[in-house]
Amino acid sequence: MSKKAGKKEGGSKVTLPKEDEHGYSNFSEPDETTNVILNFAGNKKLYAHKDVLLVKCESSDLHDRLLQDASSKDPLELTLQDDSYEAWLEVCKCLYPPHKPINQDNLDIVLPVVGKYKIALKEKCEEQLLEKKEFELKHLKQAEELGSDMACDKIAEYLIKENTMSDLEKQQELEELNDSTKAKLYRARILYLQDERTRLDMAAANLYGLTKPVIPAHGRCLSVDTKRFGYLCITTIDDSGKKRREQHHECALINLNEINRKCKDCLINYGKECHRQLCELDKNGAFNHLKKKFESEKKAGGKSKAGAKK
Repeated sequence: MSKKAGKKEGGSKVTLPKEDEHGYSNFSEPDETTNVILNFAGNKKLYAHKDVLLVKCESSDLHDRLLQDASSKDPLELTLQDDSYEAWLEVCKCLYPPHKPINQDNLDIVLPVVGKYKIALKEKCEEQLLEKKEFELKHLKQAEELGSDMACDKIAEYLIKENTMSDLEKQQELEELNDSTKAKLYRARILYLQDERTRLDMAAANLYGLTKPVIPAHGRCLSVDTKRFGYLCITTIDDSGKKRREQHHECALINLNEINRKCKDCLINYGKECHRQLCELDKNGAFNHLKKKFESEKKAGGKSKAGAKK
């Protein structure tokens, strides 16, 4: 049978749905089994089928509307003035064979409808949403619309690591989130701060060993009192973006002035122990933030020099 038109036995015409350039139906005309007409703003219509929508949509509200006048032979007309015609058209193309795939190109348009009516495309939308390499608050809003707690948690965790809460609170998109999603964001911030504190405590614990006399054979050369310890100063950035210096007591290196610098063996052994401890810290990533800072400053300096030569 031709794609354009065909005939039933007896000569009556059958109008088949038109197709777009990729072979997907545009649902602009009814076929012999059409029993649902979706009406949108601007007098736009889509012709669909109850069986497909009832199976693919979990929304109880839409189910109730589709079951209206079940005994009527005329197609059921549903008015969806608040929904996007283009979004529903794309959703229908994904629901009906040959099943158009959901990807980064059509994710933004189908996701609101999929979330609102709990359409059986949620997992595919969720997968595409989490494939993004970087996230913004608008993506957290999309995860909220989709009703995906997993996506909300992962995106919130990413946002907190890349931004301070004060930066996020300046963005209008934050006010568009519901209270439950905002709570996920603040919870992620608390967990992140707890992890940071644990990391600092581990670094301090590793440095603690350097506060003790580490050369038994030359312990007599060390003038530092083993009962007295200094502190380690670490610079952090609070939620307001301001730098703050924290003092972690009982975790400081012995000052070079506190050992006998005239004792060669003492100096060599002390230096070896310091090097060993610092290498262990470096291996555990304790200085990664400093390396990144130096690299960024180095690149920035290179650009400014290049500009000066020009």
